[in-house]
Amino acid sequence: MNTAYRTHKNRMFQHYSVFNSKEEALEHPYPDMNKEEWTRVCDLFSSEEFQRRSAINKENRAKLKIVHTSGARSFQRARALLKNPETDD
Repeated sequence: MNTAYRTHKNRMFQHYSVFNSKEEALEHPYPDMNKEEWTRVCDLFSSEEFQRRSAINKENRAKLKIVHTSGARSFQRARALLKNPETDD
């Protein structure tokens, strides 16, 4: 459920980001979403706290030397799954 929520929120943010301003985005709601819900989502995306967190996360992602592509599985868990139980390597 968490992955579905994050994916949906990301798609809404991509739709919101196409427009130059919050007012323009409000005129073009996300598909199958009523105006009231879309207004609340636009308020979230335009909030100072959301913008601040977004900038911090963008900066942190740019610092990564290795791009993590195994979903929610950590590097440590992936390494443990690759170990051979017979040789313990």
